[in-house]
This record gives sequence, C-alpha cells and structure tokens, in this order.
Amino acid sequence: MTFEIMGAEVTLQLAQETGGAGKNDGGRAAFVLGAMGAVYLAAEALGYHINAVVLAIVVMIALCLLRVPVAIAMIVAALLGGLHAGLSVPEASAALNDNLLVGAQVGMTYVMIGAFAVALSRSGLLELLAAKISARLGTDAAATGRG
Repeated sequence: MTFEIMGAEVTLQLAQETGGAGKNDGGRAAFVLGAMGAVYLAAEALGYHINAVVLAIVVMIALCLLRVPVAIAMIVAALLGGLHAGLSVPEASAALNDNLLVGAQVGMTYVMIGAFAVALSRSGLLELLAAKISARLGTDAAATGRG
C-alpha cells in the first residue's frame, strides 16, 4: 500500500510469515480494521463516548498485532486519538511532536514497549498460549490451519 504524507511517498507492507499464511494478511487486516470501525460507529450511534486515549491505545495495539511497524502504528494512533479529541490534523501532529520532544522519557517508553512486543512475538510464547487456549476450547490443529 503506497500513500503520500506531507509530500513524501510512504510504502507500507504488512509483514508476512514465511509459513505461508501471507495470502490472508491483507484480508485479515481489512477485516480487523473494519470490525474496529464498526464497533466505533455503533458506540457513537448509541451515544457512548470513547475516550480518545483509550481509542489511540486500542488502535496502536491492533495495528501492532497486524504487524504494522511500531513507529507507523504509534503515529496513526496518535493522529486518530487527536482527531477524535477534536484537534485538527496539524494540531494533532504538533501535539505528538511536542510531547515526544519534551518528554523523551515517554518516547523511550514507547520504544521499549515496541521492543518488548517484538521480543514477545519472536519468542513463540504467543503461539504457545494460542495452542493452549485452542486445546482447552477443544479445537483441533487442522481447524486452525497450522496443522
């Protein structure tokens, strides 16, 4: 996916596993983002206010789980949170820049969270947890596409 941000062309590719599940990555990402959008629109239609910070965190976690690079996920989530809070795009990007420049410790925390997420995904712990949950629910390996 290629798009333009402030005159610079950016190409975003979802990371694909070498195991062969790459054909469904785009469809899975579209489904997850569409489902998140539907939940958001339903909440707004019913009059439930979603906190902008909570929205930004959920979007960032979802994008990271979809294997979008952490820096891009953080920027997109911050812009969406700012827009939801009533800021314009320049105001939201200025707030992100100001807070990252002033609060370098917060920026380093984001980097450490990203590094922890990468280490967790590469450790195999998530696959082990998924296998245990799958076994407890009684699903077989053939149904998950991994067996």
